[in-house]
Amino acid sequence: MPDGYAYAVFPLSRLPDVAEAAVPHKVLHVTRHAQGQHNEAMLKSGNPNEYKNEAWADSRLTELGKAQAKALRPSLEGVLVDVVLVSCLSRTIQTAELAFPPGPPTVCLDVLRERIGTHPCDRRRTKAELAADFPKVDFSDLASEADDKWTPEREPWEGVVARAEALCGLLRARKEESIALVTHNDFLQGLLLKSRLQPSDDSLRVQFSNAQCVPMVLAWRYLPR
Repeated sequence: MPDGYAYAVFPLSRLPDVAEAAVPHKVLHVTRHAQGQHNEAMLKSGNPNEYKNEAWADSRLTELGKAQAKALRPSLEGVLVDVVLVSCLSRTIQTAELAFPPGPPTVCLDVLRERIGTHPCDRRRTKAELAADFPKVDFSDLASEADDKWTPEREPWEGVVARAEALCGLLRARKEESIALVTHNDFLQGLLLKSRLQPSDDSLRVQFSNAQCVPMVLAWRYLPR
């Protein structure tokens, strides 16, 4: 990893073992957003070019997506979450607001966004527009008013992996111990399937469905250079 640490993820059932070994760690509730308009359009048309449709710019949740997110809420009642981290795209923020019980702050992290470029559904709106729609979310991590990262070219997987690995360092540095992440399919593939993060169990090498939440433990150790 670029920060000199080695990271691994474990099923939540291994938390007592990690804690007993005094390994520094965070508890994560890793969640993919519920069904977005672009997902629904793709299912109906079967045409991958549907993702290039400007109608789905910064895709919002469908009615089914809202129901999927709400259906997650009972399983998360009573779960300790210190902060909810979301991407800069509206469908993750909507999912977080519907799925996670109110209480912990919600913070946007730009690094959590979907694979960048080509698809308008993955282009964010302006910071002001997002703040107007989601006034309870902290958008201070967004460095520019407009989306300065989206391009007509699709982000290479190396870029997604680099962002996923950078996330591990950001999580390690945060003060919160129990963290919810609400993000996207390709980002989760970059994190759990393609990066140097080491899942201890194949059960964590999953293809996330819409509105699926998988609890896990992120642990790390420093590797002297």
